[in-house]
Formats: sequence, C-alpha cells, structure tokens
Amino acid sequence: MRAGRIVVTNYAIKAVDVVLPQLENAFFDDRWQIRHSAVELVGTMMYQLIGLNTSPHSEEEDRLEEATETQRAALVEVLGQERRDRILCALYIARQDVSGIVRQAAAQVFKTLVSNPQRTVREMLPAMANMIVKNLSSADEERRQGSAKTLGDIVRKFGQGTLSELLPLLQQGLHSHDPAHVQGICIALVEVMNSASKDALDTFQDILCKSVKEALQYPNAEVQNVAAQSFEALQHQFPTKAIEVIIPTLLRQLESDDGAESEVALIALREIMKNRSNTRILGSLLPSLTAVPIAPVNAKALSSLVQAAGEAIYYRLPFILQSIMDSLLSVNDAEWSQTLTKSFQVIIVSVDQDEGVRIVLTTLFSALRVSAHSFKTNRSTKIRNDAPLPSIKPRYSSKSRMKTSRATPVNGQQPWSTVSPIAMRRSCRALSELLMQ
Repeated sequence: MRAGRIVVTNYAIKAVDVVLPQLENAFFDDRWQIRHSAVELVGTMMYQLIGLNTSPHSEEEDRLEEATETQRAALVEVLGQERRDRILCALYIARQDVSGIVRQAAAQVFKTLVSNPQRTVREMLPAMANMIVKNLSSADEERRQGSAKTLGDIVRKFGQGTLSELLPLLQQGLHSHDPAHVQGICIALVEVMNSASKDALDTFQDILCKSVKEALQYPNAEVQNVAAQSFEALQHQFPTKAIEVIIPTLLRQLESDDGAESEVALIALREIMKNRSNTRILGSLLPSLTAVPIAPVNAKALSSLVQAAGEAIYYRLPFILQSIMDSLLSVNDAEWSQTLTKSFQVIIVSVDQDEGVRIVLTTLFSALRVSAHSFKTNRSTKIRNDAPLPSIKPRYSSKSRMKTSRATPVNGQQPWSTVSPIAMRRSCRALSELLMQ
C-alpha cells in the first residue's frame, strides 16, 4: 500500500491515463482488501490532481467545504466529464459496500470531492444507472448487493424526481441486445419498487407495467426468469393492474402463429407461475387455455403451467383433466389427439403430492366408471341375436346426451363426462403412466 501511494503521488499527473484505469477496475474486485486499496489510492490521486493538500481525515469543516467547491470544477477540467462521473459513481456505490472498512473509506473520499451530493448525483444519474445495472448483472454477490443498496438509497433519498429520470433510462435499456444488461435492469426494477413510496409508484405505474411486460417478452430464458421476479414485485404493488395489463398480452402472444413468439410467451407464463402461483393468475389463464376443444398450443401451455404451479393448481386439476378428456372426444385429427394425450400424461405424472395424487386418481376412476356404465348400457340396448337395432333418430343431440350423462350418478358418484371406449383406453393409459411414476 505504501508503494502504491508513492506511485500514485509521483505519477498522478504525468501518467493519469495509465494509472487511473487500473484503479477503476479494482473498485469492484471480489476481495474487499483490493476494493479498499483502490478507494484509498483513488482518493490520494484525486487530491494530487486538484492540488488538494488537506488530509481526508481533516476536521476543519470550513476549509474542507471551500476546497471541495474548488476541486469540483477542477476535476472536470483535469479528467473530463465522463471519467470524472465514472470515478464519483464508483465511489458513491462503494459507500454501500458490504465491507464496513470500504464503506467508511469511500464515504470520506466522496465527501471530500463532492460539496453537494444531491445535485451531483442528479447530474450523473445516467452514468450511475449504467454502472449500477452492470453491477447488478454481475456474478459476484457482494457486487450485486452493494449496487442494489445504492439504487434503493437513491430512490429513498431523492424521491419522485429521481424516478422520473431513472425509469425512462431503465426502460430504454430493455432494448439492449446484451441479456446480462437486461437482467440487471430487471433486478433494478425490483429494487425500485421495493424502495420507493407507494405515492411515487402510483405516478409511474404505467411505465412500470410496460417495462415489466417488455422484460417478460425478451427472447432469453434467463432474462425471463429474473423478469418474473419484477412481475411479482409489481403485483405486490398493483395486484389488479399487473394481471390485467400483462397476462392478456402473454395469452395473445401464446396463440400467435409465430412459433418463436409463442414459445417466449409460454416461458414467461411458466416463470410467473413459479414465483407467484395464486388464484388470481390461474383465474385469468385457465378460461382461455381450457376452452374445448383445447388447441395444441394451449395443451402444451397447460402442461407447462401445471408443472410450474405446484400445489396451487391441485384444486383445479379435475376441471383441467376433464377439459382435456372432453377435447379428446371431439378431436379427430391424429396429430392433435397425440398432443392432447401427451399433455394429459405430462400433467398427471407431474403431480407428486398425496393430495394431488388423490385428486388425479378420483378423476380418472370416475371416468372409468362412467365408461363402464356407458358400455353396459349400450350392450343392453341391442336385440337378443346381437343384431344392431334399426336406425332410430336420436332423441337428444350430442351435447344434450353429454349433459344428461354428466347429471346421472354412477355407483353413488357424480360422473365427470360421457367417455367412449376409446377415451376409456386413454384414461387407462394415463392411469398406468401415473402408477409407473
């Protein structure tokens, strides 16, 4: 450290372009000792550049304020606006470092170099936002924690005025082609919503909803995973609007003819269900996905959502399974039927809790009972020599027969649907899959 101070003191002015970039890179090193040394050496270098002889530990407050007002203009002249902003942003973020020694050193240097923190932070907010987002997308946990705390501190201290400048910058960054950068923005949105006051968020709820929706539609699975966390934070603040604005859009995209767009929407919905599987979201999704006959894309979506939802979906399992069985009865296309059968099996074998298994077994056994009852009834209507009955006009339409059969109890239980022998075999196949699992 002493050697470093000598180098910085002797070459601060002559070789600033060589020495300063190395110190900037060390600001966010994995080891707190390196971060602490970088902060100390940058402070020494800044004092040398502006000719400040006052020790950073000086208690002469009047002299310190006069020096900082002078140096503020000097730093821009010596370093340039962009580099000066980078140094001050790094120092400001280091004030929230997980290490107390680093926090103390950074706070002292920042206080010496800046006379009006609020005005300075507002001026360099674009550079600050970019640095924070970059750190939030880092693999280093300590780096992410410090940057998240910094963002929360900015939002709490500087209030609504900062949000009006910060949120458009974050929304613009969602169009980046770098997935890591977009991940950082999603984490930043979560921190903003957790730190800002409810009144401030109410003013910007439209831009927040739009930003979260764009993040969920980003064509990268890792980004969508983090975007689902921002959706959860948004739903915590605006439960109704978050669902009304985002879920219908994803459902429309799910039914798109473009396979890539449909897959993106499916992943987004699945990630949302992983983070917050509640009845409000399920109530929005299921009516569209379970409309009989269930389309192949909806069948795939159902199987993915059931896998992601876990126990929250159990009480809706009878309705979902019943809708798929009804769809199997009404579909004649082989490929479509195969997709429905595969989704049916995936849903059944994804249930791994006792309560869910009980519900699935009850549903399948009810279908088997109705199937057996229908088979016996059909045989009893034939004449003794097993010749088919003369052609008789049916008394009811197919829909009426299905409705009537559903209302007829079998063995003391209410049947789920009219199931043909073909559907009976499919139910047996699904049941065998469940038992093997």
